Amino acid sequence: MYANNKCCVRHGGQQSDWCAGKSGQRQGCTISPLLFLIAIDCVMKRATNQQPRETRWKAFNHLEDEDFVDDIALLSHQQKDMQEETSCVETTARSIGLKMSHSKTKVMNTKSHSNVFTDGKSVENVIDFKYLGSYLTADGNINREISGRIVMASTAFYKLNSIWKSNRITKDTKLKLYTSNVRSVLLYASETWRTNQRLKVRGGFEGWCLRGILGIRWQHRVTNKEISERTGIRPIVEEVKHRRWRWLRHVLRVSKSRHPLTALTWNPQGAGKKGRPQGTWRRSVESERVESGKTWNELNWLAQDRCEWRKFVGALCSQEDYG
Repeated sequence: MYANNKCCVRHGGQQSDWCAGKSGQRQGCTISPLLFLIAIDCVMKRATNQQPRETRWKAFNHLEDEDFVDDIALLSHQQKDMQEETSCVETTARSIGLKMSHSKTKVMNTKSHSNVFTDGKSVENVIDFKYLGSYLTADGNINREISGRIVMASTAFYKLNSIWKSNRITKDTKLKLYTSNVRSVLLYASETWRTNQRLKVRGGFEGWCLRGILGIRWQHRVTNKEISERTGIRPIVEEVKHRRWRWLRHVLRVSKSRHPLTALTWNPQGAGKKGRPQGTWRRSVESERVESGKTWNELNWLAQDRCEWRKFVGALCSQEDYG
């Protein structure tokens, strides 16, 4: 299909000489993404089906990898298995002309700091890394993600500073722009966050943004609750809780073979640290479920009816602290 393929570069109204394309896929070809997906899927099936690993996912199944195009996360309970799996993926990919990037490959350990090697070189050990736009941490803490989101949302807010200061743009238009261009950055992937005190810091950041848009100074002594009522924008803590439960409905309705539903009841291998268990997304949902007085069977029944679920979530999220 790509035999005798040639390409050139056009820049500034000028065009480079034509050169032969000896590897990769033709840029702009509508079937190029599909061809790449077929290739990477073939690599992962060959690499992960050679022998079972030790990360038990279901009673008789193991979860070895989570993939999104070429963003691949390999999972293993033991360092030996992780090294074998990494080597299998690297070797299989090389057999069809693909190369694993050593500089972009990271390894995250939850306990020990064992080394993993690619291309004969040790892979960097990290305590967190960014995957599909969100930070994942070894201890499951979301503070790194929250801090990063505040920085990105702050940058987005300052880029629109001329709009916030303009007297020719109505407050309603400014709030719509804030919701679509700043708040969307602030709350990206918030459906997967657990409840913690750090969320109130994010609520304080949003209060600062909305005060700037509305022209409210600290001397006016306007509370966050009043700002929320003026703008019609839910407080951050309430919005995160609302999104979490809205996503839970989708999880409860998916097929039993899907990973999100399995993760809801999955018990990880190994022993936890001494002391009080750390808060998790599942513990947050369980605590809120107990508070609502509903059983899991009742939630499964409610999830089948969109209108009833919306009423339930609306009542559940209406009593949040505004800060």
